[in-house]
Amino acid sequence: MSLDSDVQTRITVALPPLDERARERAAEQDWDLTRLDPQDPDERSVLIRLAHPDLDDAIDKGHDELIVDATPMNPRLHLAIHEVVGAQIIDNHPPLKEHRNAHWGNRPWPAAAKDEASYLKHVADMARIFAGCEGAGDAWYPNRKHGPLGGMDR
Repeated sequence: MSLDSDVQTRITVALPPLDERARERAAEQDWDLTRLDPQDPDERSVLIRLAHPDLDDAIDKGHDELIVDATPMNPRLHLAIHEVVGAQIIDNHPPLKEHRNAHWGNRPWPAAAKDEASYLKHVADMARIFAGCEGAGDAWYPNRKHGPLGGMDR
């Protein structure tokens, strides 16, 4: 399947990368990563779960909460946030320009977002912050307090 560069960029930004452990898990579960379509919501869900083997294990074991970096995290909520934001970014709904205008109006781009591509990465990174992903937002907010909401959660 050949995708235009805009769609490929949105997929790359929206989905967490699959590290070696995730690739091994995919093989153990008989998933052919070359056949999973990130534009299909069900297959995108599989890719997101594969990218989070610890959370997937926790869900399989019936855990409703994990402690990550001394912060409680709901693994189902974390994956759900990835799915919702991933769908919005990949499906371009709302379109990036509308999203940017809704948040920034006629003001200039945020300092770190020089163009639409970097703004798209900013949106995805914000989702990772709210989902509690380790290290998320550090490039955008290097002085923020640590925690899933950058100190805004308490």
